[in-house]
Amino acid sequence: MLVTILNWLSGGVVTKLAEAYFRSVERKANSENERERIKAQAELGRIEAKSKTVQVAMAYRAFWFVWLLFTIPLGLWWGKIIIVDKLCACGVTEPLTGQIALWAEMIVHSVFPSGAAVGMSAAIAAAILGRK
Repeated sequence: MLVTILNWLSGGVVTKLAEAYFRSVERKANSENERERIKAQAELGRIEAKSKTVQVAMAYRAFWFVWLLFTIPLGLWWGKIIIVDKLCACGVTEPLTGQIALWAEMIVHSVFPSGAAVGMSAAIAAAILGRK
């Protein structure tokens, strides 16, 4: 009630100040969303470029030889975890750490590139939508 009376007596200055404040808050939120959108587009472009590079490399036998060289040991490691550690409860396998963990992640992304791209895109979109 007091704000209404003060606003009426001051010729609408309180309303104009409040509107200006809320406009500045809205502009700040929009600029943050725009920055996040630009980051998301850059990340999506990077993922798409990586996917195209892998598609080109897949045409060569050397790619498949090197890919199998890394994928088979990782598959055996996962198989040991699933069969020996979990199903038979006969052992404990140490988790992958350091550079080997990064390689394992890259191998998974090479085995399932479309799923990785879709998952990353969904995560980025959720982050952007969550900020609005």
